[in-house]
Amino acid sequence: MKYIFDENIAPQVAKGLIAFGKDVGHITDHMPSGSKDVDVLKYVGERGYALITRDGRIYKNPAEKQAIHKFGVGVFELIGKDMSLWDRVKQVVRGWENIEDKANSTEPPFVFKVSRAGRKLERLL
Repeated sequence: MKYIFDENIAPQVAKGLIAFGKDVGHITDHMPSGSKDVDVLKYVGERGYALITRDGRIYKNPAEKQAIHKFGVGVFELIGKDMSLWDRVKQVVRGWENIEDKANSTEPPFVFKVSRAGRKLERLL
């Protein structure tokens, strides 16, 4: 499965994982900056990708929740508002094996919250 990082996560996070051979990308490499969340969800879902985002409302907003279901999107929400880039990288790296495991063992649509430390995933949808 390929993973796409949302615009609210620094592109350097995706680039770092790419350097280690992970099949990831950043949404701004595929869509214009500022694209609507519903359009991002459609793009990701139609390609069978999973979205990694910091947007904690993405599964609560009715239109976005509908898009998650309609396009069969798997979403991983990285919690933690005021994290440095380095702390965000640690969160992703620590949680990566769990993210891959859940993505490969859970039929979309789904939303998992990734803990601040990256070690725990909680299913939200």
